[in-house]
Amino acid sequence: MSSVAYAASRESWGVAAVLGFFGAGFHLGNMYGAADAARRHNQGVIRAIDRGLVSAGWSPVPVAVPDGTWAPGCVEAGR
Repeated sequence: MSSVAYAASRESWGVAAVLGFFGAGFHLGNMYGAADAARRHNQGVIRAIDRGLVSAGWSPVPVAVPDGTWAPGCVEAGR
């Protein structure tokens, strides 16, 4: 049984609130850390692929940016 549930079952609401607050912060921090690690890993993989393309004589494709600033000529006419 989790400590928050145990504290709530004993009607110790202050302890349950404090433990819940820190537990939620810990959980959110882990989610942020996992997303950041995945982003960094994916960027490393993309860089490795780009290096392989360049060494083979190919030109790597630029990564699309939602606002189209990397290739202004590719933005639809009338925008």
